[in-house]
Amino acid sequence: MPLILGFNADATRNLCEQLLLLTVVAANCVTPSKTCQKPYGTTETALPVTNLACLQTRKGKACNMADQQTKNKFMIDHDEEYVPVVKTANGEITLSANFRIAEQSVRSGERLKRLIDFIRRNNNSSTRSNDNGDSVGVTHRLAEQVVYLAYWENYPLELWLEENGGTTVILARFSRQPELTFVLDVFKDGLDPHSEIQGWWNFFCETITTHADIWQILLVIDESVYRKLNAGNYPQVQVDIVPKP
Repeated sequence: MPLILGFNADATRNLCEQLLLLTVVAANCVTPSKTCQKPYGTTETALPVTNLACLQTRKGKACNMADQQTKNKFMIDHDEEYVPVVKTANGEITLSANFRIAEQSVRSGERLKRLIDFIRRNNNSSTRSNDNGDSVGVTHRLAEQVVYLAYWENYPLELWLEENGGTTVILARFSRQPELTFVLDVFKDGLDPHSEIQGWWNFFCETITTHADIWQILLVIDESVYRKLNAGNYPQVQVDIVPKP
């Protein structure tokens, strides 16, 4: 649960967001002479990029999650100005939203709702199929923005990997705001040529570990999915394994 609950003034909230972002950047950028991803909610680099580098995952993969390998033909991501976009697998932007995730004049809850609405409109796994039936997914770095925004609104968040009839679904579930629950990715009939399900597990565990000192995020996974994964060593991650009959 967030540490700061009693300060509701916009100015105080914005200041607290910036302070946390500086802390996260400092914690996740440890190797000199590389460029670090600009934190959300800022319009300029928080610390000199020549002295920072993005923390790599426990699996040794670089944190440039916009370039993650994927089965999807399209990905929902954000650009360098934190505008949500739909892009092809090779990075070509085909559609941009008319808002910025980092717009500090808008409350985090409203930004979160706008972002989820954008994802739903453009994700065939969620509310509709796109015109060609092409698969669409969400990048890890955009999913990370969902976590940040949920934190600042104190929305309890659960990250799910569930399986139904051989299809694995990756979900962000809001227990107190069920209308915000949405699909991050779908793997139909076990199709996972790039081990993306393992990638989602790793990403969820890394994200939960990063926030463990200030906020608890529950990770829920069906036993049938869990058995296929390399769980790794994440002592700060609370996992709820759901048995299947």
